[in-house]
Amino acid sequence: MEIAAPHVQVAKAEVRPSVPLRLIGIDSHSGYSTVSRGFWPFGISTGVVDRLQAVRIIERHAELAYLPMNSPAAAEQIVSGVYGLENGTFRWISARAVFTLKSPPGGGSLSVAFTIPDSAPARRIAILVDGHEVCSRSYAGPGTYTQTCAAHPAHAVAAVEIQVDKTFSAPGDRRDLGVVLTGVGFVP
Repeated sequence: MEIAAPHVQVAKAEVRPSVPLRLIGIDSHSGYSTVSRGFWPFGISTGVVDRLQAVRIIERHAELAYLPMNSPAAAEQIVSGVYGLENGTFRWISARAVFTLKSPPGGGSLSVAFTIPDSAPARRIAILVDGHEVCSRSYAGPGTYTQTCAAHPAHAVAAVEIQVDKTFSAPGDRRDLGVVLTGVGFVP
């Protein structure tokens, strides 16, 4: 499992019982819980039964007010709903993407730069700041857009959320895709 939040590994262990009889396990040929591992009612193995990992989630530090998706600070400021960097410039988002951004003093304009690809059914984009919708807009079709709206966050760090109305999955890709995002944040 991939952890999106900033984290530090605390401990890691493999479970390897001394008795080689396995009803279920990573290296077992037992079909106890699924036939994908075999049809045997039990397996004989000295291999690993499970792998465990303990991590500690650490605090996020928003350094940037405007976050290009290819910024080295992006991983620290992306909270959820955003996939990995592609072509060194953009990231796909799902139906709901959340970021932490440094708020400008007194508020300002919030800008979202994105592309609706030909294959994407998304047409309505809503932007929320700290849980409150600040603007939404519908688009006629595919294209590259920048949606800008006034925003006045109440805190030094704002939670910015982008919501799209429809998502899709490309053939051979199990991700829930909304639009392609190139940047989000406060602009002068």
